[in-house]
Amino acid sequence: MRLIYNISIWLYVVTIRIASLYNLKAKKWVKGRENIFSELEAVVRNQKNIVWFHCASLGEFELLIFTFCIKLLFFILIIF
Repeated sequence: MRLIYNISIWLYVVTIRIASLYNLKAKKWVKGRENIFSELEAVVRNQKNIVWFHCASLGEFELLIFTFCIKLLFFILIIF
């Protein structure tokens, strides 16, 4: 199953790269992912406590922020 997944991801990336020759949106996708891991590493290198949330949509992001703020507020109330 893992082999099928890896082959599928590889085919997807190759397809997008070919499409980027003709499609502006695909070109932006490729350009936006250049050096992504080295840039992330540079940002988080000196940070100690990092929490990573992945939000697939704006709605998920807004829900996460709302939930995080409520929990943070609750945590502060408990401390005091």
